[in-house]
Amino acid sequence: MAKQYRPWTPNQSWLLPPSPRDWLDKEQFVYFFFGMEVVDELDISAIEDTIQAKDARMKREEERLRAEIAAMMADAEAVDREEDAQYGADRRSWSLSSGN
Repeated sequence: MAKQYRPWTPNQSWLLPPSPRDWLDKEQFVYFFFGMEVVDELDISAIEDTIQAKDARMKREEERLRAEIAAMMADAEAVDREEDAQYGADRRSWSLSSGN
């Protein structure tokens, strides 16, 4: 599944949403939870498992892409060596392996 990005909104007022403490009254019930330790006791293992699985998939994808790039570079260098043998290495002032 392709990564989904949020829509671009150039007229957005804030880059990040404001803190709830900026717009909630001090008497709001939500502040009751801020003082409790219930947040530390929440079971978020399903969320963490999803994130870890995604990280593992991303690592496998990164390794696959690195291998593909290495194979493409090896192919390009092989073609370069063949052209050097056929036409001479002095046909240009740079080479793939020198990084110029």
